[in-house]
Amino acid sequence: NNRIQKFTSTGTYISQFGSYGSGNGQFSTPSSIAIDASGNLYVSDPGNNRIQKFTSTGVYQSQFGSTGTGNGQFNLPMAIAINTLGNIYVSDMGNNRIQAFRPMPSMLYTFGSTGTGNGQLNSPYGIAIDAMNNIYITEIDNSRVSKFNSAGAYMSQIGSRGSGNGQFINPSGIAIDASGNIYIADTGNNRIQKFTSNGTYMSQFGSNGHGYGKFSNPFGIAIDTDGNIYVCDVSNDRIQKFTSTGTYISQFGSTGSGNGQFINPIGIAIDTTGNIYVSDMYNYRIQKFTSTGTYISKFGSNGTGVGQLSSPNGITIDTYGNIYVADLNNNRIQIFTSDGIYMSQFGSYGKGNGQFIAPRFVAFNANGNILVSDTNNNNIQVFGLVPLVNSKLYPFTSHKFTNAGAIGANGPTLAQIKNAYSSAEWTQYSDFLNMTKQGIQEWTVPFTGNYTILAAGAMGKSTSDIGSKAAILQVTTFLTLGEKIKILVGQAGEFNGYGGGGGGGTFVVRGSQTPIIVAGGSGGCDYNDSGSQNATLSASINTSGQNGGPGSSANPGQGGKDGNGGKLGNGDGAGGGLLTDGQSRTYAGVSLKNGGSSFVNGGTGGAGSIDNGFG
Repeated sequence: NNRIQKFTSTGTYISQFGSYGSGNGQFSTPSSIAIDASGNLYVSDPGNNRIQKFTSTGVYQSQFGSTGTGNGQFNLPMAIAINTLGNIYVSDMGNNRIQAFRPMPSMLYTFGSTGTGNGQLNSPYGIAIDAMNNIYITEIDNSRVSKFNSAGAYMSQIGSRGSGNGQFINPSGIAIDASGNIYIADTGNNRIQKFTSNGTYMSQFGSNGHGYGKFSNPFGIAIDTDGNIYVCDVSNDRIQKFTSTGTYISQFGSTGSGNGQFINPIGIAIDTTGNIYVSDMYNYRIQKFTSTGTYISKFGSNGTGVGQLSSPNGITIDTYGNIYVADLNNNRIQIFTSDGIYMSQFGSYGKGNGQFIAPRFVAFNANGNILVSDTNNNNIQVFGLVPLVNSKLYPFTSHKFTNAGAIGANGPTLAQIKNAYSSAEWTQYSDFLNMTKQGIQEWTVPFTGNYTILAAGAMGKSTSDIGSKAAILQVTTFLTLGEKIKILVGQAGEFNGYGGGGGGGTFVVRGSQTPIIVAGGSGGCDYNDSGSQNATLSASINTSGQNGGPGSSANPGQGGKDGNGGKLGNGDGAGGGLLTDGQSRTYAGVSLKNGGSSFVNGGTGGAGSIDNGFG
């Protein structure tokens, strides 16, 4: 019947909600329900490949998911459960996986009402939060900026209607720099005005026109880490960049629908790496640029479906790099990854809590709460997000480290790494994997939390089937979103007809060379000799790699230990370590077999010499 029915504990009917369809609050074969600690209902809607959230009385609140195989997408989400932290687990049956998500935004409170009095609002637009968590709201139709405390209580206002210093005509965008100075887009006067943190007028720049430094309806404002000001020059279809004192620097964009072109760019946000996101309102899309204005990518199209946009306005970025877009005519906030993959949405048309009429701006306060300027309802709505470890809107996954032992002068090639993954795994993980050089992988941590890392050093070799073994280590460690983790997979030793080379160590390193785990490579071994694998599944986070297995019993080689290179046995050159090179075999002062280089010195295995031995 495509509905949810509610009964008393004794089975007496109370109420119902839902009907067949794909709209908000409609279902196509709902299959599972979970209830959070606040009594909100999450319903798996497999026919629509989404999860919908409702109040305890059945009022639609939000949804997440779309059809596909990517992260956050579903193919028949059949079951749903919520743990004590509020994390949401979804059985994605058609994709044969479980996906986990943080809680959806929950309505906390609203402030503001229609009017011209203190604390009342008339077409609220821009939102900015200062270091004290105070809230500044630009009011288009009251031509002023109202200031509220973090709880929404009125404090003061800046400006009045007019064209004098400190006056406004339809102010829109607003931003606050690191010093607390306030920049306001005075749209009707075609200028940007600058104020102190207490609202005292300081300066202004811009005038009506089309030349450099002039504006035609400036709206969105963003400030980069250097204090430079970016302004959406809406009717000139461009973004202009200025110094903090208003000196023109550069611009990008022109009129059109091509990549890097705009039709009324109205909202702007800058991420922690300097990338710029622009709401291209009448191209119904978000465009992404480098810090110098070079086009990178785009997402969105005209429509009402998930991931589609109808006159996107304000845009902001959370601490995890996710993009929040005020989808004006669809009366909702949509959430995307930094690459533009749809994740979720909340809001619908109406006057109730969690409903919007023409939301124009979205921002975050210091507590991580989401503030939405509900322009035609003349209020600000505040939504809560529970700050959790592992709270990025991203499925819990693990990175599969490449198997050690690939043969190659510089460790495994990209093709060899790819072969260690299934096709589905490679699709999922390759976004995070960057080969900075052959043999060294770099992984960007996708969400904050605890990770279990298993690493194996490379084995040595004597004959084609027998070789000395290396260490296997496992640790659990806390990693944070965006950290760059380097992984060096040791090169296997090779057999030269009599002696076998020692294997390289495997190192997982954060930053430049701070080790998380060090798995020693094998020692060199003599003909037909092999060692035993040294497995330690509860290693400490330090520089101590375990010894690899011994080689020949008469003169065993030793694997790297304590971050150092391996030592020679009867085999050839030893594997390199984290801190020092492996040993080389010499005869009469001449190096016959080169040991491997250390990780710090480049991480490559040393090639054999004279009679074709290998490090």
